[in-house]
Amino acid sequence: MAVEVVSGIVLGSREYGERGMVVQLYTRELGRVGVMSYAGRGNDGAKLSPFLRVLSTVRVALRLGRHAEGMPKLVDVEEWERGAQRGWSCEKMVVGCFIGELIQRLLEERVPNEDFYLFLVERLGLFTAETQDEVVFLMVFLLDLAKSLGYAPQGEYTVSNRYFDVTHGVFCGRGEGERAGVIAGADAAVWGRLLDGHYLADLHDVDGSQRCRVLYQELRYLEVHSGLRLSLRSLEVLKELVG
Repeated sequence: MAVEVVSGIVLGSREYGERGMVVQLYTRELGRVGVMSYAGRGNDGAKLSPFLRVLSTVRVALRLGRHAEGMPKLVDVEEWERGAQRGWSCEKMVVGCFIGELIQRLLEERVPNEDFYLFLVERLGLFTAETQDEVVFLMVFLLDLAKSLGYAPQGEYTVSNRYFDVTHGVFCGRGEGERAGVIAGADAAVWGRLLDGHYLADLHDVDGSQRCRVLYQELRYLEVHSGLRLSLRSLEVLKELVG
């Protein structure tokens, strides 16, 4: 069976039997995936230690195929990092807290907001990203998060439905699209491509400013549909940070 090396973040873990562990990862290559390790914590603590801390970043080798509970098997941990404990401004922290709350709702457990903020800044380089694929990764992550929370956008981007209504979460036609809260044009097309699963290499023609703009729109969409509310100042800070 094939072995694939993937990079991602740890969403959570639990013990499985006497010598196993099930780890939930969100990977750049496979999206959200459950991973099985047959080594017990006591037998191979160094290998499993990255998975005991939510939001650690990891690079792992997985053996694909049907294993316990139908999951890929962990072969090796190549790299992992918790993120540097550095300072941050209070205004930027608000943005990290908001995203952390969304993650917390998905995981149904407490996730330290400061850890997620450090992940965004230190590892993904979200607010200073020169490698724009990292922004695309987060764009895909946020859309998958919306789906997991039950707020999946409805419909698809077509010639006749070239607008996306943020409030109602649907693609719509021109007549319906001429009102506030509706995304039109090239940005709506990017939403359509992301929802179709076409990203990373397929978004090479989307420049950095547009990627960041769509990311901002996604956060606004999640805010509207999750019931969480950001202050106007927080939204202004976010817009300033991501362009």
